[in-house]
Amino acid sequence: MCKIELFVAEAAPTKVGRRSTALLSLFKTGQETCLGSSGNTSPGRKGALKACTFWVYEQETIRTASNSINIWWVLMILKESVIVGGKLKKMEEKKRIDSGGCTTVLVSLAKSAIGAVDSHIWLEPILSGFVGYVLADLGSGIYHWGIDNYGGAETPVFGGQIEAFQGHHKWPWTITRREFANNLHALARAVTFTVLPINLLCDDAVLLGFVGVCAGCIMFSQQFHAWAHTTKSRLPGVVVALQDGGVLVSRMQHAAHHRAPYNNNYCIVSGVWNEVLDGWRAFEAMEMVIFFKFGVRPRSWSDPDSDWTEEPAETTSFVS
Repeated sequence: MCKIELFVAEAAPTKVGRRSTALLSLFKTGQETCLGSSGNTSPGRKGALKACTFWVYEQETIRTASNSINIWWVLMILKESVIVGGKLKKMEEKKRIDSGGCTTVLVSLAKSAIGAVDSHIWLEPILSGFVGYVLADLGSGIYHWGIDNYGGAETPVFGGQIEAFQGHHKWPWTITRREFANNLHALARAVTFTVLPINLLCDDAVLLGFVGVCAGCIMFSQQFHAWAHTTKSRLPGVVVALQDGGVLVSRMQHAAHHRAPYNNNYCIVSGVWNEVLDGWRAFEAMEMVIFFKFGVRPRSWSDPDSDWTEEPAETTSFVS
């Protein structure tokens, strides 16, 4: 999800999927570009335009976050582009970032396999990879719990992710409509910068097996998350089998996270840690420690507000 600034002509309130007489204009490099309009509004006229903040959840949809203009405008964006900060950011850039992350992970695994062959050891690298898989699920839960409950849009480094996850609670279905590259690119960048130095400096097959599997699971965790929101009929058979076998977090298990009180089932790789952490009430214990130490209340302690309450997916018709 990325924040953009658009300029919208005032118009009467419209329902989702209906055209309005609003003129959407994107200002980039000093030029006005008309993205779409209906009615008699002329491109280039700025008299009726007002600044309005929108949220891009994917390459398909835009929703207003402004109360000053009561418009929900659904706009089809070019399939290979998303709008970021007034400029078109090509999807190819995200795909290159994903390719870098995948290459880094594959190099770790390849070096681990080569080292295992040269050292005539197989069990240790395999076991270390399994440990990496298990700990990746634990790490995803801790991270997910943290950004769900603490901080905000202005939090340094993590602000964008915190705000995105809050939006995800309101519109969880949008994650299923994003491009694969959209789901992976942020984590792929982090994996590349973290794992690349290890690949360059380390030749230990056991360590590289752990790093490769753990980093790969972390990088793909958002895609596993997206699959946990996708209906079974839309998923590949192999993904359904992995979910049913407990290898990937299941749809049923993750659905519990999106029901009140929103304080459980945080892990999104395999979900194997969810029962353990929730049974031990581990996150509740950490929340108590943070509250008594720093006086900060987690969001899960408050009654869910409109930012946490899910809105159902709408059937929309996109403007041309």
